Amino acid sequence: MSDPKEEPEGLVLAVAVPDFAENQSKDEEGNDGHSPPAKSIFTDESGNLKLVNLIVRRPNLIFSLVFASCIFSTWLLTRLNSGGNPFTEETNEYDLVDVRSVAYDSLFLANEDVEEAYLNNMNVNGLQTRRGLAGSSLEGKRDQEDVGDTTFWIYEAKTDDGLFTKEAIPIMRAAEGTIIENGNYTNYCALEYDINSDGEEVSECRKPLSAMNIFYASNWNSTLVQDVISELTEEKIKIYQDLAPCVEFNVQCAYLQSLPYNVTDADKEWVEATSLKINLIIESWDGQGDLNPDIDEVSTFMAYMNELETKRPYVNFFFDEGFNSSNPVVMYSRSIYYWGEILKGATDQEDSEKKLKK
Repeated sequence: MSDPKEEPEGLVLAVAVPDFAENQSKDEEGNDGHSPPAKSIFTDESGNLKLVNLIVRRPNLIFSLVFASCIFSTWLLTRLNSGGNPFTEETNEYDLVDVRSVAYDSLFLANEDVEEAYLNNMNVNGLQTRRGLAGSSLEGKRDQEDVGDTTFWIYEAKTDDGLFTKEAIPIMRAAEGTIIENGNYTNYCALEYDINSDGEEVSECRKPLSAMNIFYASNWNSTLVQDVISELTEEKIKIYQDLAPCVEFNVQCAYLQSLPYNVTDADKEWVEATSLKINLIIESWDGQGDLNPDIDEVSTFMAYMNELETKRPYVNFFFDEGFNSSNPVVMYSRSIYYWGEILKGATDQEDSEKKLKK
């Protein structure tokens, strides 16, 4: 019996081994066509990214560095925003569980429902409203009478002297002038209509809400201003605060009976007289005059007005929360410009909005 390990006679086992050296493609100089990648600042001699190599070799170190950078970034942003909103007190922030925030939401939603119901009712009865759906009739409506959009300007002081200085105010005035003095401004601004002495209807652009209207008032009675400032002592301010709603608007008059002091007719007369003086000063805030030479007096007067609840709305939009009679320095200020709708030549509200965006 033959040995199974022996090869059968006449049988030859051949194995073909490819000659890689002979079969590889070569270039004209005899080099391989697939040379190793070149080493660079990003890759090693094997073509691997060095950053990946580092992460693989030091995973704990890389994780610690990334985590530390996130903590540092959070801390830095917190420090940069430590001052909060320069215009709004922190007590005005929205709180989901605060009853005042819930009430505000309810009022806002109710206002939307009432407005929608009103517009639908106008449309059902064949009446058209300018603030209705796009495409509504514009018959009987005046061009640019409604406010279609607004533009905000925000100013920030770069020095401790603040914004309301002889150097800064003309710059702010010139910046706002790039809009007001533009030749096309009247074609887009919100218009206010009136009847002149001849009985003709006239219109002019609505004045922007800007402190420049005060500093460039057409008339400034310094004697009257100083008279008001001198009378607004701490005690007098308290009396004005208590009596002004009743004297000026005839509201909360019953509250006067609960005051810890007796309200006299002289007190009421003083509040009424002071209110009339302030209103007389405000009437000239039109921005049509030259720059007031006594800027500090203007700032001080606004600071005292900010102490009076019924007069505060005339000035408090123009300065930050740190502005008061003890510190009449403004570090932040803002202005608003009003754009009108429907624009002249527009066929409907949608067309007007397209023209305004151009």
